Amino acid sequence: MNTLRAALVLLSAFLLTLPSLAQPMPPGRVFYAPFDESFDALQAAGDVHGEPEGSPSLVPGRAGKGLLVGDIQGSAGVRYETAGNLSLERGSLSLWVKPLNWQGDDKLNHLFFSAWPGEKGLLNLYKYATPSMGLLFFLDADEAPRAKQIVNQAVPDWKPDKWHHVACTWGRYEGMFLYIDGKLAASSLGTGLTQLPLKPQMRFGGDWGGQGGQTVLDEAMLFSRMLAPHEVAALAGKPQTPPEPTTPRDVPGVLLSHAILGQKALACVYRDAVGEPLAQTACLSLYPEAGGDAVAEVETELAAGREPLQLDLSTIPL
Repeated sequence: MNTLRAALVLLSAFLLTLPSLAQPMPPGRVFYAPFDESFDALQAAGDVHGEPEGSPSLVPGRAGKGLLVGDIQGSAGVRYETAGNLSLERGSLSLWVKPLNWQGDDKLNHLFFSAWPGEKGLLNLYKYATPSMGLLFFLDADEAPRAKQIVNQAVPDWKPDKWHHVACTWGRYEGMFLYIDGKLAASSLGTGLTQLPLKPQMRFGGDWGGQGGQTVLDEAMLFSRMLAPHEVAALAGKPQTPPEPTTPRDVPGVLLSHAILGQKALACVYRDAVGEPLAQTACLSLYPEAGGDAVAEVETELAAGREPLQLDLSTIPL
């Protein structure tokens, strides 16, 4: 049993696709607000209209212009429709952030993005008032006393007028991931995200506390799939070589679990988990901890939506 348990740690689900060249923009983008000419999004699967809250403004950004938000004679931000643009089933958020008059170790809250599941729920990306907590990707569905989910990383090196890239990825059956400047900073694995519906609007910016903090946001993007680490790195301006498509690995958008007592390994796969071209086939394999060929595997054709795979471990000698 010890050998089997160790081997299960190395269970990998991988998608078989044709190799593709690195793309300048990851597939699956459903929302893009560059904030160059107006508050409206340049691209949106839902409504593109940006509705100002308070007194946000367009100021010099990282590329062209950016969005000035925060405490500007009250809370300042821009709201957009969530329908078509944001889903808690899975997705990614990419954003450039520049503190204007604050730093990462201050004791104030600075809001970057918010959405609201259910009646009283909250989904936030923000810099928290406790310096040791730092940057938070936070979900409180208000469903139970312990329903809060947090991924965070202290950012004491953040200074005024310095740009940083922030990305969040999530999957309802996988968890939440926080990236800072192209690198994975924190994750919360295997946590089921709420199935409560989102309220009609989401917001970039806003203020919490009325302490005068102001931030410039730029190049706001939302994706309908979980981005892989190399895709996030590319958005942060730090491109990496994508992994080979047939290399066993942990693929965002692939839920992988095992049930030792049930003698099964399970995976759930989305066809677009590795981007484009869409995967046609998925193979779930079990490898010995010491290396070598797979001792069990199952392969299946992928359909639209989430496709389950099940690997029977009952015939494997322990």
